[in-house]
Amino acid sequence: MRIGDLHLLHHRSAPEEWYVEGIAVAKEMRGAGIGTGLISLLERIAREKKDKQSLAPSLDTNPRAKILYERIGFVETRGTPVWPFNRICGFSFNLATEMAKEL
Repeated sequence: MRIGDLHLLHHRSAPEEWYVEGIAVAKEMRGAGIGTGLISLLERIAREKKDKQSLAPSLDTNPRAKILYERIGFVETRGTPVWPFNRICGFSFNLATEMAKEL
């Protein structure tokens, strides 16, 4: 999201790094391994491209995403509070956490 020259939650990938902005699985399909499969496919493509690290955001309003990323080897690297922009922009979350995994 961009407000004037201020970029919120913007990530510029470094060389040999890939960034997952987000994935979504229909509510009735959750728990069937689809999210794990999507991330596994993306990691396989990243390895073929010789990328060394993967990054993904996790929002405090979606604990299931954080659990998924942790289960497949991601670790929390930093948290970014989004106040007051969450109120100004109508976000429902207060903290965005970056998670990383070496490939």
